[in-house]
Amino acid sequence: MTVLSNIVNGKSWKCLDEQSCWKDFTISNLSSSSSSSSSSSPIINDEQQRNILQHALLQANNVVCTIDWSGAVAYRSLVSATMIVPDHTFRLYLNFRVYSLGITDNDDNTGNADTGGSNDDDDDDSRINNRRAWYDKFEYKAMKDADVVISLSSKDTQYLYGIQEKFSKQEQTQQQEGVQQLVGVQLHEQPAIIKKPIEIVLPPLRQDMHRFATKNGTSEDLFLHLPDSIQSLISMVDDDDTTTHLFSERPLITCVARQSPEKCIQRFVAFIEMAANTGILEQLNLTVVLAGAVSDLKYAQQLHKRLLRAVPTAIIIDRFLSPFELGAVFAHTILNFHPPSYDAYGMTVIEAAAFGAPTVLAGTSIGAYRLLGEDACIQVEMVADNENYNNSNNDKESNIFSHDSLNTITNFLTECKNDGMIWKELSLKAQEKALGWDEESYGKQMLDIIDKYSVQ
Repeated sequence: MTVLSNIVNGKSWKCLDEQSCWKDFTISNLSSSSSSSSSSSPIINDEQQRNILQHALLQANNVVCTIDWSGAVAYRSLVSATMIVPDHTFRLYLNFRVYSLGITDNDDNTGNADTGGSNDDDDDDSRINNRRAWYDKFEYKAMKDADVVISLSSKDTQYLYGIQEKFSKQEQTQQQEGVQQLVGVQLHEQPAIIKKPIEIVLPPLRQDMHRFATKNGTSEDLFLHLPDSIQSLISMVDDDDTTTHLFSERPLITCVARQSPEKCIQRFVAFIEMAANTGILEQLNLTVVLAGAVSDLKYAQQLHKRLLRAVPTAIIIDRFLSPFELGAVFAHTILNFHPPSYDAYGMTVIEAAAFGAPTVLAGTSIGAYRLLGEDACIQVEMVADNENYNNSNNDKESNIFSHDSLNTITNFLTECKNDGMIWKELSLKAQEKALGWDEESYGKQMLDIIDKYSVQ
């Protein structure tokens, strides 16, 4: 295996969008990185680097796998630097997120940008003027270089096919216009449409989470893995006459997601505000937990203030949870809340299900719904995320969460209080589906796809 390392900006390291270090993962930037590294590291000159890369690409005679548009940028730089395109290599593009689908209208400056873009991978003007078109251009380049594309949901697949049609038409039209100018003859052929096949393959539960979820540990073992703030609070909750045994074992209502506008955490906060007003959280002794790393500080601070105003005992954890912490939290969760109206997948939904915690979600626009189905989650209406929270002057967004959706959840909790089997049946269905799709199942489907298209 040939491993190429690089030094990148720490602020960009945990980002996956256009603010990430995608430009650093190109061959042209490796040399400058090497010269600034520690003196104990060997400095590889351009010729040595090119020889290493040429050898690596020549050995890649089976499958080249690129992940997301940024990975495709890195692969194109490899091919450009070595001038080698392996003859019999099957090229697989894994699209784990269609970034332009998560851009709100206020996020996107849809000015008079050239949506066709340039051939350069460093097109800052296009990105500033029109973020959706900028992302779509990079998605198109990645798909154009692939033999087959893997997506996570039907919505993503439909959108990716639309990108192929739009940009291939633009390319063909530009080529025809160039030929017409050269030969002076009007061409009437319809532009050919590039349509690379797209297959939907759902990500599996990680092996460590699967192992932890199926481990025969005691409730005390799970409790000890909880973050300290949750341990100290739920240990003080009394199992009084108004709370069933189920709610004593699972006293948490959770939202585990990165605290950023595209995850629409404000919808979870709005739900908690509304639920607190009904009194059901207090009646059932439910503890509210919001956990996830903060990627937008101002946004998170505004929501923390609202959440604590509605429920002063709410627990806020501003970091990613470890696998053991995450499993323990979900093992004590009566209901998980996944707030975005669109998510390419939503792995925390599956992780919650693996530990028996059903999730409230928007439905088919969430990729994980394809695995769970309508009988293993609670589907409610979630208004499209078409507002940029940070640009809103209102403390609350209008129509962010409907009373009908609130009633669906509160009625479910009330029914579970009266009959715990209602919750248990939903929990078991969710857990069965989450644990049934593991890494081995995923790998088999991927190999089947490679076999299917590589023989064509």
